[in-house]
Amino acid sequence: MRLPPASIPARIGAVTAAAALIAAVGGTTAASAAVRSHPQQPRHEVGHAAVGDAVKQTYRQKSARPSATPAVGKVLTALSIGVFRQVAHKHRITAVIDGRLYEPNESDHGVRGKTVLLLREGAGGHWAVVGHEFTGPHGGVAFGVHVRKSATFRLVFPGTPNFQASISATETIS
Repeated sequence: MRLPPASIPARIGAVTAAAALIAAVGGTTAASAAVRSHPQQPRHEVGHAAVGDAVKQTYRQKSARPSATPAVGKVLTALSIGVFRQVAHKHRITAVIDGRLYEPNESDHGVRGKTVLLLREGAGGHWAVVGHEFTGPHGGVAFGVHVRKSATFRLVFPGTPNFQASISATETIS
């Protein structure tokens, strides 16, 4: 549809007003953050290369606790881990590892809809990704695992443009 020439200046004025509003609120990052934090985000799979890079970057942090000062503009996060249920069979152990991704403040709000990775410590001390899940409505996540002998696990949140990465403590199943 072709617009009449009289409506073009009105549209340019509306775009200019919207740009001024975005600048007054805090720039384009505030507008894009509002769009990205919509609760109805589509689920997506994480590619292996992206996961590897995120894990390498996350493990450069030495502590399992989140740092006191997050990166500018990022929300501080923390990740808990625990063994919900453990059943011993004849030749293996079946367990459910659960965790919670949350904002460590007075209210401890859970962070929903984010990808959390399950890592298992290998024989050489390296960590391998063995699973990934999305957090639930209150930040909870659970993984079913089968181990033949003792194994150590850890949860990792690789971070997003709005949330800081975090690593849980370790949990050993034996």
